[in-house]
Amino acid sequence: MRPDLRFAVLALVVLLAGIDPLTAGAAAPVSSWIYDRLSWNPAGDTLAVLAFPDLSPGAAPRQLLVPIDPSGQVTVAPDVRALQVSAGGDAALLLGDHGLWWYELATGRLIQIHFQPPASTERLYDFAFRRNGKGAAFLTGAHGDRSGGFYRWVPGESVIRLATHKPGAASPAGWAGEVLPPQEPNVAGMRSARRITVPGTPSLILDYDGRRLVIDTGYEGSRAELDQVEVAWATWPPGGRRALVSLDDREGGGARLFAATAGGAIRLLLSSRSLPGAWLNDQEALVHSVDGKLYRYHADIDSLSVIELSQSSEWLTQLAPEARVATLSVSGWPRSARKFEHQQNLVRNCAARLPSAWREGALVFGRRMNGEGQLIGVFPAIEDAATAAPVFKASGLDVEPIMTKARAMTGSFDYGSTRNGPGDRAWIRRLEAAGGGAEIWLERVGQTPFRLLTREMTR
Repeated sequence: MRPDLRFAVLALVVLLAGIDPLTAGAAAPVSSWIYDRLSWNPAGDTLAVLAFPDLSPGAAPRQLLVPIDPSGQVTVAPDVRALQVSAGGDAALLLGDHGLWWYELATGRLIQIHFQPPASTERLYDFAFRRNGKGAAFLTGAHGDRSGGFYRWVPGESVIRLATHKPGAASPAGWAGEVLPPQEPNVAGMRSARRITVPGTPSLILDYDGRRLVIDTGYEGSRAELDQVEVAWATWPPGGRRALVSLDDREGGGARLFAATAGGAIRLLLSSRSLPGAWLNDQEALVHSVDGKLYRYHADIDSLSVIELSQSSEWLTQLAPEARVATLSVSGWPRSARKFEHQQNLVRNCAARLPSAWREGALVFGRRMNGEGQLIGVFPAIEDAATAAPVFKASGLDVEPIMTKARAMTGSFDYGSTRNGPGDRAWIRRLEAAGGGAEIWLERVGQTPFRLLTREMTR
């Protein structure tokens, strides 16, 4: 028996005749996920899995890193939309399209504190570092949401809900006492004529008349004149002496990010639109581009470097093969089974004649999600499907044993099972309950199995 099917149980599945699940009724938002290609890391403490949006054929999967410690958090590389830096400059909070992340600058460790499903009714809208100890707090419940909450996260622990929060209301009473105000960088917009002298000696001056910007780094320094530009923002560290300046070309020529050092050079860092992040110290800063990339500015070498937020360990490039299951493909039904109700009854009667071990925990009905023909059953192995085929053929069904994608099926069955050596094992459970989706389950040595990841990618 194939390893990824060892723990599969029989689930009899047929396609709902004539009904396209993607067009029947109103289009449902993506709120559940199908998992595939479950793999362990070498240390045996993390699972990698691909998550596919359910009911969304062709949608790109998201790679998840799931710590097997229940207090850990699901990790997905974010597209950065906003960020805050800790007072000590050792960590950053990153807000992305799908939640909130904690990033440790020294180690590169990335933890997803909060995952926000696309169909969430609790949108995250405020976040900050904690005032008394490590960790973060965040609020959900933007105006128009149906619910909201006030949450706290401490490294190594699960997120806890401190209080409810009425959507659209002011921050809860305990918010100010729980969090530190954000570290606001020295940011100045220059949409109109303005002159800024950045602290430092010799003087670093930004002189803007609403159309033309002059950057002068002072005595023995550089001077640049840039015409037909709009200054989006400028920021400098607490000690001054240097500045980052973001420009938009008025004639549609794109955006640029410059670094200027007092008494030194003016250097082009990035030829795309970026947003100010925060200074880690007088030498380094974080910025992020509008396409979600995170950059670190290094004053000593006067350059930007991309911070790779996606995990690139070798084991992540060697994920398990796509999980496949054994099933029976139906190419013809008897004349008496023209209606779906008749097909259901026929499948029930055939299933009742199968070995009892296959019937245990079986579901008779469901549908193939991608609409490629009609299928019956999910069997532990292709040999079992071949053994079951004559039972269905005797009732007039023309069936053939085939292997197909597990995530293309519905019905309650386990697949993609994988062991961590002789110890822990994990597997994916396909759900046929309302909402569909899948879960990841884990069994530690000598312990009762527990659900590690739900269909909404939250703990």
